[in-house]
Amino acid sequence: MVQDSRFAWRILRKSPGFAAIVILTLALGIGANTAVFSVVRGVLLQPLPYRDPARLVDVLDASVKDPNLSKTFGTYADFEEYARHSRSFEKIAFATWAAAGATLTGRGPARNVLSVPVSEDFFAMLGVRAARGRTFEPGDLSGDCPVVLSDSFWRNTLGGDAGVIGHSLELSHRSCTILGVMPPRFDFYPRQTNLWMLFTPADPRPRDQFPVITFGRLKPGVAMAQAQSELTA
Repeated sequence: MVQDSRFAWRILRKSPGFAAIVILTLALGIGANTAVFSVVRGVLLQPLPYRDPARLVDVLDASVKDPNLSKTFGTYADFEEYARHSRSFEKIAFATWAAAGATLTGRGPARNVLSVPVSEDFFAMLGVRAARGRTFEPGDLSGDCPVVLSDSFWRNTLGGDAGVIGHSLELSHRSCTILGVMPPRFDFYPRQTNLWMLFTPADPRPRDQFPVITFGRLKPGVAMAQAQSELTA
């Protein structure tokens, strides 16, 4: 075994290009296996931290030219069409990490935070309440940028201050009101999210170009195939 290892290292030293390919292949293989294990562990071996997760679905847009191809992101205009016409969902909401990110100022050095825009029903669709304060409500749509914090961001950046509810954060030159803090076990992709920002009618981004991912909670007794047929129509 020792002689085989030494021989292998001599070959790799003589062919650095080949060695780089071998190392890269191993790295990619290990990385892919780690990612797969993380998904299996998070989704199959541990229950999702949402109410009745078997009724939650992700709505993907199919290509008109090739029905076998799907895209992850639709537009906010698509989401509005689904929400307006669908009858299969108890709740329908969106989140978008394609438009995530903000600059936090006023609390030490300026830093980038992962702020994910979501719709008003996002937390209600998942069936998860805030651990402190509350999540979004219809009345918040008239605000500028209400936010709900992740537990880790609240603890690590704001020091676990129980008095932050109702106070504001300066995010990319906007004064955003803190409505609540989510439970420690709650997360949603991406897991590094620091806070969720409500997408309001005052947001200037064009609805037909703003990329979002639509999620829904099926009504009791509604099969996924029924919902898919309805959205396809």
